[in-house]
Amino acid sequence: MNHGYLRGRGGRVVKLPDSVAGAVFVDVLGINNFGIVVGQAFDAAGTGHGFFQLAGLSRLFDFPGAWSTNLEGINDLGTAVGYRSDASGLIHGFLLRRGTTA
Repeated sequence: MNHGYLRGRGGRVVKLPDSVAGAVFVDVLGINNFGIVVGQAFDAAGTGHGFFQLAGLSRLFDFPGAWSTNLEGINDLGTAVGYRSDASGLIHGFLLRRGTTA
């Protein structure tokens, strides 16, 4: 298991909680001003799942029908951006707002 870290403005480094259930590898890719972290968590089969994390609690997000999902960033309104790959290996970007993708 690898760990995510956050470096504050003053240089202090804080380890993020390891609470992405079932993950063997976690890639932290974005954080907003409210402390919501997004990224990708890989399970033992090597499948990537997007995740949100706040105060040590995580929620996975899998784009419907995707082979793999990745969340790259999140703004202060809670809108996340990411990409998914399909069964043929093609990559498609998406926007996730209030549980709806575009």
